[in-house]
Amino acid sequence: MAIALAGARIFDGSAFHDDHVVIIDGARITALMPCAQVPGGVEVRDLSGGVLAPGFIDVQVNGGGGALLNDNPTAATVRHIAESHRKFGTTGLLPTVITDAPSVMRKAIEAVRTARSEGVASVLGIHIEGPFLDVERKGAHVLRFIREMTDADVDEIAAADCGAVMLTVAPNRVKPDLIRRLTDRGVLVSLGHAEASHDEAIAALAVGARAFTHLFNAMSPLLHRSPGV
Repeated sequence: MAIALAGARIFDGSAFHDDHVVIIDGARITALMPCAQVPGGVEVRDLSGGVLAPGFIDVQVNGGGGALLNDNPTAATVRHIAESHRKFGTTGLLPTVITDAPSVMRKAIEAVRTARSEGVASVLGIHIEGPFLDVERKGAHVLRFIREMTDADVDEIAAADCGAVMLTVAPNRVKPDLIRRLTDRGVLVSLGHAEASHDEAIAALAVGARAFTHLFNAMSPLLHRSPGV
């Protein structure tokens, strides 16, 4: 049954709307319309003021509410992180595990998979940040766990089966053919933590990489004759 949310000032992402309602049918927003045009038979719920706006989506969430995914990679931690961020308007997120022992990263994937199966709706998938990074721009990532990507890594990450999978790699440390294989199998490859050249970054984009992790931070900078990552 469709529901009309009324009584709030509505922000659609670019403009405010007064005297309007948001129509929800099941799990989807289906319309934004003036109050006077609400169809008969639609239940109207009065929000009694405030602003109704789209929730935030955060693709790099290491923790929340005092918990870090790396420290305790369990479904309970994932749920706690999601609930902590939801209080502040984040309705969709990617819990993020950074470079760590292989066992920790596998547990993080399993934790996200379990949390999603348990109905934690705001968990859209996982962001795996590392370990296929450049030691020259490692930042907070632990050096001893940074390593080269293998064929087995491609298969394991592509088979994560926990919603959206985002993977941060250094384009000068991961071969373009491996990036292409990942993107062909639905992994969203992001570039970061790299002292890479402009050409190396462009080569990664050409085979399917389509994001940057904390752009301008922990990557080769823009110089006058060397654009960098």
